[in-house]
Amino acid sequence: MGSYLVKRREDLIMSDYPKGSEWRKWDLHLHSNASDGKGTPKEIVEKAIEQGLSVIALTDHHTVKNIDEIKRIGQEKGLSVISGIEFRTEYGSKSVHIIGLFPDKYNGTPLTQSALHNMIISPLELSETHIISKGREQDSSLSEDKAFKKGMFELQVDFKKASDLIRKYGGVVTVHAGGKENGIDEEIQHYGTGVRNVSNIADSLGPFKEELLRGYVDFCEINTYSVRDLNFYLKTFGRCSIIASDAHKLADVGAKFTWIKADPNIYGLKQASLESDRIFFGDTPLALERINKNKTKTLEKLNITWDSSYTGHSGVWFKDVEIIFNPEMTAVIGNKGSGKTAIDEITALLSNAKNEDDFIFLHKDKFKKKKLASNFKADLSWFNGVAVNTKNLNEIVDPNSEELIHFVPQRSFEKNCNEGDEGFVSEINSVVFSRMPEHERLGFSNFTELIDNQKSAINKQRGDLSLKINELNRKIKDLEIQRDSNYKKSIQNSLKQLELEIIEHLKIKPEEVTPPEDLNTQEYQEFLTALKEV
Repeated sequence: MGSYLVKRREDLIMSDYPKGSEWRKWDLHLHSNASDGKGTPKEIVEKAIEQGLSVIALTDHHTVKNIDEIKRIGQEKGLSVISGIEFRTEYGSKSVHIIGLFPDKYNGTPLTQSALHNMIISPLELSETHIISKGREQDSSLSEDKAFKKGMFELQVDFKKASDLIRKYGGVVTVHAGGKENGIDEEIQHYGTGVRNVSNIADSLGPFKEELLRGYVDFCEINTYSVRDLNFYLKTFGRCSIIASDAHKLADVGAKFTWIKADPNIYGLKQASLESDRIFFGDTPLALERINKNKTKTLEKLNITWDSSYTGHSGVWFKDVEIIFNPEMTAVIGNKGSGKTAIDEITALLSNAKNEDDFIFLHKDKFKKKKLASNFKADLSWFNGVAVNTKNLNEIVDPNSEELIHFVPQRSFEKNCNEGDEGFVSEINSVVFSRMPEHERLGFSNFTELIDNQKSAINKQRGDLSLKINELNRKIKDLEIQRDSNYKKSIQNSLKQLELEIIEHLKIKPEEVTPPEDLNTQEYQEFLTALKEV
């Protein structure tokens, strides 16, 4: 994915986000009054926070004048701001636009607006003097500010050169695509099969565009209303898409955004470019929806500290320790002896887990030996902000308390596995059944009974469906026979035969019956009488 796959020193710095990757709203395309936007840095930051954004990128056209100010204000307000520049390239009748997004530092050098100007803008011949001069070519009376804002839209840069330069300093390249104005799909002509250059996106992407997308682009910024398949560029070119507001007015800040599960900086963005499941388009990622609906069942943090009477005489452990859980945590990872089991078992103790006999760390012959554990206490907080079950680590679980978390210690896990499949399956079934809502249990006392009942109903449905399928197959077979050309011929032959028979019948004339001359004869009267009796 470009040159930034090489690990730089900044990538190896410990994350400032102890919870790990979280879903956040990112708007990576905004303009300020330094180019053709209306808002000041302060106004943009305030609007972004109001809109619930966590990360924004200021991407003014061919300038970085407001970068230092907006990053300073963002830091003060708790909003992550990524430095960016939008470039007009030489391709297309209206110019294909690309954006460079940059880290805060490169090789230890802060990428301030001055540094970005010297290292990126000037080498691309976009100095302020050059831009002002270009702006005054048509009207020499323009002020420097007006000439600058006019000239920035008169100049273009070399697409490949700009991309290489952005990546050279640890940056990421996005390109307008997916039906956006100044997009790569519509602007660059090609020798495709379509009648028009932009008959559809797939046809508008020729070999040259593929070279640009695969070799010089990291993300495609798309228009949500123009791309039916939001993963088109990922499937076709291995490039993830993002959606951004391209806001020029304050009211548009955050109107369009992308959910990204990553640290709120350029390195998190790079990680997302390699893992597409970290990107989500829509109102709320499914993981956040699940968490918001289950705040009382989602762990937030674990606090461990000394008991009020402890002085540290037995060892300096657990002094004001705060462990913040990621709400999407699926595993606790660490080297041997790093404290994984301690975290698990302390959490289990606070959650009233019922199998503490199989604990390893909080065992009577380990940390509880000689009441060592009694020197420490802990509490567990849930995502709704409520702390429950503050306990001394020497306590035991009350057997009558509600089990908040079902914990399977390593010893229990080994026992279940040693018992074969039945022991392991029984444990899993017990956990699943205990966590099911009461109405879903259908009155059964265990998971096995529930499964057997459901199997019976499913088997009946299967039998009914089998009969329907057989009937449909018979009808399909009959229809297939009727589709055969020989069947058609046989029907046509039968019709011809019937037509011949009808013609023959028409040739036969019945004998003419002469009516009696005198209708009042005795014979005729007897005939009428007999007919009435019938």
